[in-house]
Amino acid sequence: MRSAKDSVPVPQASGGAFSAVWWPLSQPSTPARPVEEAEAAAIRVVETHAQGADNVMPGSLADQAWAAASANAWAEHDEDKITIGDVLTVRKNIVVNKLRFDTYLAAVIKGGLASQLQHHLPSPTFKVQEPLLVATKSTHLRSAMAIPVIDFSRLDGDDRAAAMAEIAAGFEEWGFFQLVNTGIPDELLERVKKVCNHCYKLREEGFNTSNPAVMALASLIDQEGEGLAMRKVEGMDWEDVFTLQDNMPWPSIPPTFKETMMEYRRELKKLALKMLGVMEELLGLDEGHITKVFSKDGDFEAFYGTKVSHYPPCPRPELVDGLRAHTDAGGLILLFQDDRVGGLQVLGRDGLWADVQPVKNAIVINTGDQIEVMSNGRYKSAWHRVVAIREGNRRSIASFYNPARAATIAPAIPAADDSSTGADYPSFSFGDYMDVYLEQKFQDKKPRFTAAAAMTKKTMN
Repeated sequence: MRSAKDSVPVPQASGGAFSAVWWPLSQPSTPARPVEEAEAAAIRVVETHAQGADNVMPGSLADQAWAAASANAWAEHDEDKITIGDVLTVRKNIVVNKLRFDTYLAAVIKGGLASQLQHHLPSPTFKVQEPLLVATKSTHLRSAMAIPVIDFSRLDGDDRAAAMAEIAAGFEEWGFFQLVNTGIPDELLERVKKVCNHCYKLREEGFNTSNPAVMALASLIDQEGEGLAMRKVEGMDWEDVFTLQDNMPWPSIPPTFKETMMEYRRELKKLALKMLGVMEELLGLDEGHITKVFSKDGDFEAFYGTKVSHYPPCPRPELVDGLRAHTDAGGLILLFQDDRVGGLQVLGRDGLWADVQPVKNAIVINTGDQIEVMSNGRYKSAWHRVVAIREGNRRSIASFYNPARAATIAPAIPAADDSSTGADYPSFSFGDYMDVYLEQKFQDKKPRFTAAAAMTKKTMN
């Protein structure tokens, strides 16, 4: 007899109603029925619900797919109980586009406890607006999965707990997610697109004639014409970039650029502070703790800067990086990316690159190295990159809410795996960390932490 103690309840579709299917957490022998049969059953479930659906629960669709697949694949093998391992095997052969159940899967991977599963269930309010199903058996499964998209407005409603759980999973499992309905007016975001595009047109000739990556690639192409072996451009990015800070000169053309971008930065800073508050709540920190650390107890202003980038079309994208893989040095990063041209990718925990799909007027959130330290590794900064592309000019507006250089960064919570072991990360001055980062940005981050700590310790002595 199966019991709740040994199993995880998951809803199953039955004539439009839900019933419970119990998946034991034990590890019995492998069922005899093939995974392909389970995959086909799951596809049928999702296709059925995709017909005419305009307001469905992604978590439930995923649950139904798994439950139906499992039930169909192993119905004749009662002696072979269905396990979490079996479910994950089925899951590896099913890719459901636009169904945000990575958070659900993450909970299963963490241990399969019913309490975790309930905590990580996606919200029932996500709108399905595009075809749901893309089936694949690619070995690069992660690259076909979507970064979570979360409705930020749900934090102010009855669905707050579910939204907080999704954000927590986004921080923990990806280090990246997208927010929609952030409260920033669409009209302002449209103006931001317009003035930044206009600004690049004024810079385009300079990019094409003097950017080091452009010149290096042109030289390689000339060598190819001479029959010489080709090699990738190293140490350069196919990127046009300039930065904005309140105390620095701003572009004067177009005339509305400064007014528009200052308004945008004000709105985005409000969102940044809200997200830091959410993070403090999720980590169990006192309200205002992160901002207090970033400002060194209010003695300094936290750094807030914006980087405006464009990644123009590249004739040989296989030979140059749009932006080399790296983690961000600071605290919280808020990106307003192009809603038509992709190219941003995040490295998943499985070692595969996942596209951050363009979503109109969404704000992409990711955490930097300082949040990894403060969270003691719970919210790790994610490796990410921009790939060069042949067609399309990708716009990217990244804003960074970072500690002041004088701020001291240290773990604020115990280590996640064993709180009795103390801090896994060292403490250091953010200024020292930035000095190291500028030299080692595209290298492993762990030696950066160690080097910064050594520098700070030497200064203190």
